Amino acid sequence: MRLRYLALAIICAGAVAGIVLLNSAAMFYNLLILPAIGGLSRLSLKQKWYATPVGVFLLTCLWQVRTGAAAGLSRDGAVGILFFSAICAGLVGLGAVIAALLLYAGGKEGEKQ
Repeated sequence: MRLRYLALAIICAGAVAGIVLLNSAAMFYNLLILPAIGGLSRLSLKQKWYATPVGVFLLTCLWQVRTGAAAGLSRDGAVGILFFSAICAGLVGLGAVIAALLLYAGGKEGEKQ
């Protein structure tokens, strides 16, 4: 149980770090951070992994609004917020899919022996 809480803390910290990096020059580190968060959520949260991409989507929306990326929340600003949020959630989902495929491949590999 302690390991699950540690993994949840790492997921939250990584998600926040990735979202904070979104508006900086280091935003491309999200290509590594967010899939790793998705993979860790798939490994640690098992069947409830889907909450991580949803949470990252909502946190990204809130962070973009907070930092003023919407510039008055015009229609174009709102579309931009949703676009970046969908990219972040998609990267987390990609990491979860990769982890699921690795688990599947590892299970099949063990059956052959």
